Amino acid sequence: MTSNRPPLVLGTMCFGKHPLIRARPVDRAVAFRLLDEALERGIEDFDTADVYGDGAAETWLGEWMTSRGTRNHVRIRTKIGLKAGAGGWGRARSCVSSVSDSLKRLQLERIDTLALHVFPLMPVDSLARELEGLFDRGVFRRLSSVNEPTDAVARLNERLSPGCRVSAMHLRYNLFHREAEVELAQDELDGMELEAWSPRAAGLLTAAGTCVPSQWSPEKWQAASQSDALDRARLALHTVARIVGRSPDEVAIAWVLQMGAAATLGTRETKELKRLSAARTLELTTGELSALESAAPPQGRYDFSFARRVGSM
Repeated sequence: MTSNRPPLVLGTMCFGKHPLIRARPVDRAVAFRLLDEALERGIEDFDTADVYGDGAAETWLGEWMTSRGTRNHVRIRTKIGLKAGAGGWGRARSCVSSVSDSLKRLQLERIDTLALHVFPLMPVDSLARELEGLFDRGVFRRLSSVNEPTDAVARLNERLSPGCRVSAMHLRYNLFHREAEVELAQDELDGMELEAWSPRAAGLLTAAGTCVPSQWSPEKWQAASQSDALDRARLALHTVARIVGRSPDEVAIAWVLQMGAAATLGTRETKELKRLSAARTLELTTGELSALESAAPPQGRYDFSFARRVGSM
């Protein structure tokens, strides 16, 4: 494995139940087995959020770190900014109380990466002051953003000191969905790191449209599966997989890593996690990378509509 390759990250969205998260949940025992398997496979980065499992994901992750003595050997990225209401998702009112609650559940004094699921419902100047205060207290090491448009991230960064600025964006990114490349090519985002979620395109690339993810409706899955561009990307992926003797899942993840993005995995099974983690050792050749990229060039701009649906700042 290339030593400077971005990390493979285990996601915890399926840890516990939340009424607004459709992903099929796993219980605490399964979550611990997944975390143990990840660590055994060399995965030391974990992605969670205060809303995952309505707090259960952070709680279990904190309990696991304490019981296994891994607190100083792993890196945690947790997300704040969303709140659940009767009408669906909305924005939290501030960062401070959300971060305090996350620290308690995680049993940590400091978060490696604090990610803003969306910006809280407050003026950007007030948000900047809150974040600076938390950063000055050593509450988080780095800051990332998930669903806010790049111009909003740029405005926030203008108000933050260099060490506190958003340094990474956590975006959907895979061989089929490459719109993040277009966003991060903007001058004001020079040097911004990319943290990818859905590196397998929710199975669209690798399952040939045969396995509907638990968080998707069959209708949404069927519509997403019917695309000439997806067919070309899938064909190239499976062709390269046959050449290198690896699974399409491994090739899809390895491509994301070699494009310079950390890749967050979602799985409920230790057997699958063992297989997917092998992508860390796969080094695609220049020719193989070229074949994949030419089959699936970036298409359009990134969809930041979720931020609009939860209301304006």
